[in-house]
Amino acid sequence: RLYFEHGDYKKAIEELVPLYRAGRRDLEILRLLTLSYYKTESYLSSLSIFEEIEDTIDPEILYCYGRTCEMLNLFDRALEVYSKINDIDYLPLVKERIFEINLEQGLTRPEDREIKILVKNAPTQQDFPNAGAVILLNDEQFKINLDFTATYESHIVVKILNERGKDYAEIGLDYESIREKAEFLYARMIKPNGQVVEIEEGDVKDVVKYFDYPLYSNVRTKIISMPEVEDDCIIDYKARWEITELLNQKDFSYILPLQGQEPVFHQKFTLVLPKGYEFRAKGYDPGYTRVEIDFNPIKEERDGWVYYRWNFGQAPEIIDEPFMPPYAEAIPYFAISSFKDWKDIYQWWKSVYEDKLLTDEEMERKIEELLDGTSDDWAKARAIYEFCAKEVRYVAVEYGEAGFKPHSAIETFKNRYGDCKDQAILLVSMLRSAGLKAYPVLITTEGSWPVDAEFASLVFNHALGCVEIEGRLIFLDPTQRAVSFGDLPLSAQGRGVLIFYDDTYEITSIPVFPSKHNLFERKTEMVIKEDKSIAGKRALRFKGFYEQQMREWLISTKPALVKEALQEMINALTPGGRLIDYRISKFEDLNSPLELEMEFEGPSYLLLAGEHYLIPQLGGISARLVSKEDRIYPLKLNAEGEYLDEVWIKIPPNFRVDHFPPKITIETDWLDYTHAYAFEDGVITFTERKVDKKARVDTTDYKEFKQIYEALARGTEGQVVLTEIVSAE
Repeated sequence: RLYFEHGDYKKAIEELVPLYRAGRRDLEILRLLTLSYYKTESYLSSLSIFEEIEDTIDPEILYCYGRTCEMLNLFDRALEVYSKINDIDYLPLVKERIFEINLEQGLTRPEDREIKILVKNAPTQQDFPNAGAVILLNDEQFKINLDFTATYESHIVVKILNERGKDYAEIGLDYESIREKAEFLYARMIKPNGQVVEIEEGDVKDVVKYFDYPLYSNVRTKIISMPEVEDDCIIDYKARWEITELLNQKDFSYILPLQGQEPVFHQKFTLVLPKGYEFRAKGYDPGYTRVEIDFNPIKEERDGWVYYRWNFGQAPEIIDEPFMPPYAEAIPYFAISSFKDWKDIYQWWKSVYEDKLLTDEEMERKIEELLDGTSDDWAKARAIYEFCAKEVRYVAVEYGEAGFKPHSAIETFKNRYGDCKDQAILLVSMLRSAGLKAYPVLITTEGSWPVDAEFASLVFNHALGCVEIEGRLIFLDPTQRAVSFGDLPLSAQGRGVLIFYDDTYEITSIPVFPSKHNLFERKTEMVIKEDKSIAGKRALRFKGFYEQQMREWLISTKPALVKEALQEMINALTPGGRLIDYRISKFEDLNSPLELEMEFEGPSYLLLAGEHYLIPQLGGISARLVSKEDRIYPLKLNAEGEYLDEVWIKIPPNFRVDHFPPKITIETDWLDYTHAYAFEDGVITFTERKVDKKARVDTTDYKEFKQIYEALARGTEGQVVLTEIVSAE
């Protein structure tokens, strides 16, 4: 024992072996001898003695027994031995050994070496307290083959940290079946104990993504739902897409985002091209990430191929801020394209859609019917646009998802549904048949990557049309059933477009409509009766994006729910109030102004405050918009627009007005604001007018904007104070 305790294990063996051979089998001799063999790495000798005392509960003996089994590749026996250890001091060591064994047994491919390192060094929830998961590896490769087909591979390794991260357990490979094939090369889950669960081929489901729309049955998804997902498990899969037809027969365009909602540890991209194949690449960094990104590749030539390797390293998670811009405007990204210029893209897509701009007899009859009674080109264009927007159902398939070739206008007209490019081609075909100059347009809507006039790439996610009338170009989005002729949704305003004229193209931006184009006007008349109940009327009027939102809500909402929502509005105005009647203008008619009128009554409106009464606060500014002390990202406001709220309150003759909140009038770079009360002939008048002049506040201006907004919020909290005059009688 003295030799053992002083670490001279060979001497301990010399003293103990004779005793063992003489038949001594007491536990202490066996313990010291087998542990001495273990310490001197004499694992076979150690094992034979361990087997004699395997029923012991001594945690040190069992742990060394398990390690000995590992050294002799007896992994199943080692797991069995470790399962017997319950000592709290040894449990962390046991957990680590079980994890290592399961990992070694489960990750046996030569290429798994990198995965083992990633898994063993994976961070924990403590390292990233805000994250739901950690992307340990995002490794992508795109290869152009000699026959101008292509192969794209993606290798993803994700550690799930908590419930929020479990969305990564649902894996989908979208593909367009006419020109692509997709497959999982493998998919597996590594449990917290290191056990590897392989997903079998039979567990992969291949489904049509838009099964309700036969025209888009070519858009498919291969899906895996990982079983028994738990915190701290790791999902590892590799997928491949075989692309049988490139854009323009020889081109490609690709964008790689470099930051997301979860932290990324290793992000790589490899481009493999035949020698002599030309491409362009460009990196974009808005500057909010605050990490250095190297957009320069390592280049290697080998056997007639050129390899370009980018290693983007780590990227922090995005912590969302209220009212921040969409990710495409906030994160760094990398664009690669083989298109030389915008003319290349123009010529390619024009050749794709040109033979789809068709009409047949049935379409011509419909066009003639639509144009009956129209007096000018404006009326013709309006009639055709409204038919396409209202009578042809929009299938929300993003541009390119179902391929880039639209269906013929005849087919879309017959089916009465289509995606954006189908509806754009139908609209242009009908406008041209009516004798108007009309052209297809590709656009990047808000939330998609912006157009760079100096870098031609296929960033577009949407298609629409435009018509030229009296020298003016009018952009039209036929997918928007609630948007009137000449108007556009906010997602399209200010966005970059590519216009496909007959003989040339134009890269430009759609104008942003001015504030006066967008109006929400509310007028309320109320009479307070002597018993303090009220009766009133309210009228709402909408223009621009306010009108679009309200019209879409009315189209998609059941009448009973519309009435219920209006009743809620009245109850918020005066608790216990009742909606007596309401009228809504013809909201289905895109030519008709959208107006809503309500008549209501309430049991009590005034608030008792000691000997006085208060009129509930009218209008006001909410400081919620500027709740953060500092911002990483710009503050994105709704849009440029005008809000006007006017209220007339007739009070009973036995009430007098004791106090009005002071008038507020302010003009700034971002907004103009008025908040004012008046009193004349027994009527209290309130006016609030807010004109938003900008849709964005930069981070450098945020503190000033915050001070202005908070001052307005405080200044508009005041209320009118009334006193009831009690007759001396």
